[in-house]
Amino acid sequence: MYVFYIRKAGEYYKACISADSKELAQSYLEGISDEVRYKNKEEPKTGKYGSKEIPCGELLQYSYYGSIPPRGLEIDRRYHRA
Repeated sequence: MYVFYIRKAGEYYKACISADSKELAQSYLEGISDEVRYKNKEEPKTGKYGSKEIPCGELLQYSYYGSIPPRGLEIDRRYHRA
């Protein structure tokens, strides 16, 4: 399971996605949001209650987080400077 913080209209939402790869999930999310920040991989939840199939895998959790993302997240790769 991968945990992402997604910015939409200035607010952040937390999404837990079960996917084959982080890059696949991240590419999908980048197509639908202003900014995508990644948190370390976590253990998957047991059971399938409330999950939803999405093009990159399965959405296990989606919830409002707030207007400021948590510290220590990997910044959106679209905005990295070399």
